Amino acid sequence: MTDDTFNFYLYRITVHPSTQLDLFNFRETSDRTELLRRTIEAQPDAAANDDTRWFLTKPSVVDSNGYHLRLGRRVRVVLTAMDTAGQFHDREDSTVLNTHVFIDVQFQVSAIAFKSQLSPTVKGLGNSLATALNRSETAGKLKVEFEVAPMKEPGSFLRKIRSAYRVTNLSVTTRRPNPWDASNFYRSVAESLEDMGGREAEIKWKGEMTPNSVMEEAVSEAAALGRDATAFLRESPESKKVTRHTLADEHISLGQRIDNTIENGKKLLNVARLFYKDIRSGGKTIQEVRTVADQEKIVVKVGVSSDER
Repeated sequence: MTDDTFNFYLYRITVHPSTQLDLFNFRETSDRTELLRRTIEAQPDAAANDDTRWFLTKPSVVDSNGYHLRLGRRVRVVLTAMDTAGQFHDREDSTVLNTHVFIDVQFQVSAIAFKSQLSPTVKGLGNSLATALNRSETAGKLKVEFEVAPMKEPGSFLRKIRSAYRVTNLSVTTRRPNPWDASNFYRSVAESLEDMGGREAEIKWKGEMTPNSVMEEAVSEAAALGRDATAFLRESPESKKVTRHTLADEHISLGQRIDNTIENGKKLLNVARLFYKDIRSGGKTIQEVRTVADQEKIVVKVGVSSDER
């Protein structure tokens, strides 16, 4: 890869208006798309000069629902110089490490360019974006909290379920999804988490269950939100052995050259949105996604081990 080509990992942002309102029971808006948009569009706060805080730069508009920002953090570094006598001298200084971030506010999909200097893990980079959003002055004023988690590609996990004779145990984890991320049943679980002030719930089904579309829906929604799923499968009627499978951290990365931020961003967000829709559909449109990515010269990678830069 060239110096201006990055691996952009895909994330979902979930938006949670606080249940703790002020004395006047007032909130300017509860629309989650609008809450995310207003937080992104706000002027950056003073965190850019703070060594302990993540911050976001002023955004550029990519399209009607897309934005480009930089996620950064000021860090202390030690510079070493050698004088004419051959002696080494250390001098402390500071620099700002940063990376590209593209965000779609309609579907709450984000693509973040991975830099190991900022975070050693894909998950950690998403947590850093959440920290920057949550610590902004605007998020505090709007009484909103954001979570950011890597999306997962559930294809191989779903294929194992579809080919099984019976599913004896299926469990999925959910953590306060946006309302449109869940069917009526999952929405009620999400609402109960909000009402209880909880963050995570695990749902389990047990029995000699035949693989079906309801199972696929549960797994697909968990993957779209970056959550977990586990299944115990019986491979044939004669088989007494039950095999355990998990929804691995099969993160999705898009290799994209950045020589024109707006134009490259439009292409990147277009593929990111298609990927989100594909995950929600259980992988039914994956070939369409890859075709579009190929046309835009975007390299798609899916796997447990990340090609990180």
